[in-house]
Amino acid sequence: YLRGLTQLKGCKPLNQEYSVVLLQALNKTARLYGEKKEYDKAIVCIDEELEVYRKERGRITGQGGLAERRYHLEYPYCLLLKAKLLFAMQRFEEAEAIYWKAKEALQGISGEEFRFHEFRELYIKILMQKGAYEEAERCALENMKLALCYRGEAYRDTLKSMEQAAELQQKNGREAEAITLYRKILLRLRKDYPYQEEWIREISGKLHC
Repeated sequence: YLRGLTQLKGCKPLNQEYSVVLLQALNKTARLYGEKKEYDKAIVCIDEELEVYRKERGRITGQGGLAERRYHLEYPYCLLLKAKLLFAMQRFEEAEAIYWKAKEALQGISGEEFRFHEFRELYIKILMQKGAYEEAERCALENMKLALCYRGEAYRDTLKSMEQAAELQQKNGREAEAITLYRKILLRLRKDYPYQEEWIREISGKLHC
């Protein structure tokens, strides 16, 4: 990725597709650094991505087409990743401030309502960090319904949302509701994702089975 990113930066931009590819390359590189817990390097990539977006925005906007839409979608996702990285670095206030900017940016793009599910997951973690577990549970249940509506139960991100909701139900003393959700997750994992052995063990452990 780093070699490809270096070569990409050395290319002369010929059309709007170049900007989209460059933004995506910077984002993927930041994700890789994040996975390795090299957060400072990840933040540098994200800030560079944001700078590219700001510089190219005027040139891209108004040209229309799929490339422009993809270009504008990169911005809220870039902010979301930065917020996630800041949260992982325990810079919680900064993470929340960036989260709201990311959400506002996504709201400005019509027809992308299904994406709010992914964004709301971080907000639920922010609420949990604040100790607002009841509010976090309400948000988690709403997010789970959103995922079920747009993605369906078989989608992995839906199962993660179900697990997040179950964890909060358990935290708030609603053990029976949590167990019901855990059982649904376990059945779906065994049916559609049998290779996710570690995840299956984790859910089984929560059910004590």
